[in-house]
Amino acid sequence: MISLRSSFLVGAVLVATLISCASTSSVSQTPPVPPKGEKPAWMGTEQWTGREGSKLEWNFTWTKADTTGLGEREKFMGESHFQDKVVKYDLIIVRCGSFVAAERRNSTSNNNCNYTGSIIKGRIQNGVVFCGNGGPYPWEVTAITMAKP
Repeated sequence: MISLRSSFLVGAVLVATLISCASTSSVSQTPPVPPKGEKPAWMGTEQWTGREGSKLEWNFTWTKADTTGLGEREKFMGESHFQDKVVKYDLIIVRCGSFVAAERRNSTSNNNCNYTGSIIKGRIQNGVVFCGNGGPYPWEVTAITMAKP
C-alpha cells in the first residue's frame, strides 16, 4: 500500500505545479471557453495512449473531456486494459512547460493514482506513478493525438 507520506508528496507536487503555473507565464494557453451550448473543436478531441504498471503491462487511453470551469486543470476520462481486466476512471491533468502532473480518481478498481512526468518530443517519458496499491511504478505516453471534430 502507498504510504501516506508518498501520497502526500505526489499530491503536493500537483498543488505546487498549479501554484507555480498560476504565477508564471509558462502555462499552456487554452483557447477561450465558447458560449454555453457550443463545443469548440479543441475540446474532447485530444487523446493520450500509453502504458503503465510495474512492467508497463497496462495499456491506457485517456480522452480529453469538458474543461469548462477547471482553469489550468484539464479533465480526461481514462480506461486501462490488462489481459481481460478493464478499469475506468476520471483524471485531472496539469501541464506546466514540459512538466505534467495528473490525478486519477473515481477508479472502478478503487485504486486511485498520482502521476508525474515530462513531455519530451510529444511523449511522456520517465514518468512515475504512485497508486493506492503501491509504487513508484513507471508510466509513459506513447502518443498524444488530436482527432478532427
